Amino acid sequence: LELLRAYGWNTTSFQILERGFAYWFDAAGNSCVAYVDTGTAWVAAGAPIAPAETIEAVAEQFVAEAARKRRRVCFFAVERRLVGAPWLRKMPIGEQPVWDPSSWGEIVQREPRLREQIRRAGAKGVVVRSVAAEEIERAPLRAEFEELIANWLTTRKMAPMGFLVDVQPFDFAKERRCFVAEQRGRVVGILVAV
Repeated sequence: LELLRAYGWNTTSFQILERGFAYWFDAAGNSCVAYVDTGTAWVAAGAPIAPAETIEAVAEQFVAEAARKRRRVCFFAVERRLVGAPWLRKMPIGEQPVWDPSSWGEIVQREPRLREQIRRAGAKGVVVRSVAAEEIERAPLRAEFEELIANWLTTRKMAPMGFLVDVQPFDFAKERRCFVAEQRGRVVGILVAV
């Protein structure tokens, strides 16, 4: 968590704290790569968590360590800082959406369909509130979250490599911001952000 706070910049950085990852640390202990060992490869979750000026060097050290263990390496879900490394072969497989919440007011003003959806939600009694980590971790709210997540996941089948798209909102809850949408006291939606 300390390394992440100091050097985490990749969109997926925080997700390395979720269950299921192994961690490789450089000799100095000030850089880390989170990965999953498939048996033949180490699949890294994003770029190394390292000072900006050492990212490429840390990535190379990680690749060398994997080779010593007879593993190939794949850096999955990296961004431009690492993609630019000349020794790294790359293959784009998608682009991430970007949304800047500071422009929310402008977006609502120029999108009539969005304004209508907000109006409809209000007319149906949906209210949104911020929720403290302590409340998320307690019943009955946690049970409602778990039920909502389980229902949502049944409609979204993921490929086996789902390690960066897993839903674990309760781990490191104090590091997150959580908003809950409720209708007549029943949870109908959640937003968990880092």
